[in-house]
Amino acid sequence: MKSRVAVGGLLALMLTGCATAASDFPSIREVVAFGDSLSDCGTFGFVPTTIPARAWDQQVAQRMHYDLTPNWTGNLPGLTQGVVTQTNPADLCYAQAGARVTDGTQGKPPLSGSAQLNRYLAEHKRFTSEQLVTVYLGTNDVLGAFFPLSASGKSDAVAKTAAGEAVKRAAIQLAVLVDQILDHGAEHVAVLNLYDLGKSTYDNPSLSELTAQFNATLAALLPRDHRIIAVDTHALFDQLAANPAAFGFKNPMNDNACKDSSLFDLKCFTDPALWKSPDADKTYILIGMVHFTGRTEKLLADYVLRQVIRSEAAASPRREAGISE
Repeated sequence: MKSRVAVGGLLALMLTGCATAASDFPSIREVVAFGDSLSDCGTFGFVPTTIPARAWDQQVAQRMHYDLTPNWTGNLPGLTQGVVTQTNPADLCYAQAGARVTDGTQGKPPLSGSAQLNRYLAEHKRFTSEQLVTVYLGTNDVLGAFFPLSASGKSDAVAKTAAGEAVKRAAIQLAVLVDQILDHGAEHVAVLNLYDLGKSTYDNPSLSELTAQFNATLAALLPRDHRIIAVDTHALFDQLAANPAAFGFKNPMNDNACKDSSLFDLKCFTDPALWKSPDADKTYILIGMVHFTGRTEKLLADYVLRQVIRSEAAASPRREAGISE
């Protein structure tokens, strides 16, 4: 998946910020988000980032003067049993922590990406031309393929091949999901590929290989359609990992901001006392193994917004000429 922003210009782009105005998005009025914990707007009672930051997709929506909030909300124990304390079709953040592309417990959180889409369509039937749809899925599929290898210490070719096939299937399923979104009327679809999970706190080359396989499969199968905004998250995070200080970080990407270096220390997101330093939201890239700190959320939001703006600018001549989107 190739970014519409040159990789060499990422640093300058990020350091100059992303000042936006309503005129930057002449045809977009609201955001619909599908994804996992890296896009979750607070389904389980907290946003999986450093408090009080908002998720990157919420920040994207905010710049468009739209408040993106979770479609389902409730406490974590209740939701895992299918008990939803509140649901509102007007809330368009369907992303849920733990979601895979298609696998998942039917009807119970975490809803898979395909279940999230089915839920949206049941509530709204179709997308509108005034919506930006964001799709960021696959992290849990890649981690799910990696964990058995890591736990057992398997390094044989058969086990690696099986893991690779699993992530490729997930990427194929994601390409199909994007196609379904387009078929149901979406005009602006931002699809994020995966950053190199092997450069996260897991710091493992096998995980890097699986990430690369996922991204390559997705890039090959994504519909060649002007309505798709391909966001090369992998390229952005490669630069963060290579030169964190240039982006204002004091710690390397593979260093978890939590004192307890655990993916499942959920309290760390909302309790600064559990951070390695009081300013960890600004000085660390990742928290909770693979999740984003507040500074990282903003950098990703800026990055996505730049590419949406470029896409909108490219679409303007078509609109002026009366060519259908």
